[in-house]
Amino acid sequence: AKPVATPTTPDDSATTGEGILGKKGESEADKKSGNKVKVKKKVKLTCFDDFDALKGKEENKAVALFVYWPDTTDSKGRASKAHENCQKMIELLEESQVKTALGEIECIKVSYKSLNKTRLKRYGVKGAPTLIFIDATGKVLKRITSPKIQAASLAKLIKSVAKKSEKNLEKLEKK
Repeated sequence: AKPVATPTTPDDSATTGEGILGKKGESEADKKSGNKVKVKKKVKLTCFDDFDALKGKEENKAVALFVYWPDTTDSKGRASKAHENCQKMIELLEESQVKTALGEIECIKVSYKSLNKTRLKRYGVKGAPTLIFIDATGKVLKRITSPKIQAASLAKLIKSVAKKSEKNLEKLEKK
């Protein structure tokens, strides 16, 4: 998408750049009025722009986003397999070595039903449970969809995500 230049008032906050029209596109009315033009650019969204729970996130930490299934029964009244798997994932997350590792990152729990199709597609969520690890810059590092992972392996993975997140943040700050 091409940037769109439109005359605006100085208090317009939905823009990312500001400038005065150059000679080529500047009209006589613009020259006389001194109108400033703000250029609107498409901003790349990260998870921090997307989830209300992450707004105001002040710490530069990785995030574990746990997408769970809230219903205990399926449409036929039987026990929901997705809900059962979510309970197994919760039990896994509550194991002591995993809890200790999770202390290094932020943890957010989100209902599958609260996510719209765009968010589901953006973060590759195809079902529940899904555990998504996002670094401090908003990049998805890892996705886990099965509660069958061993607690020790998950703890090791969480620690590696935290380290990778720190490295990515340092790279971003150097730019």
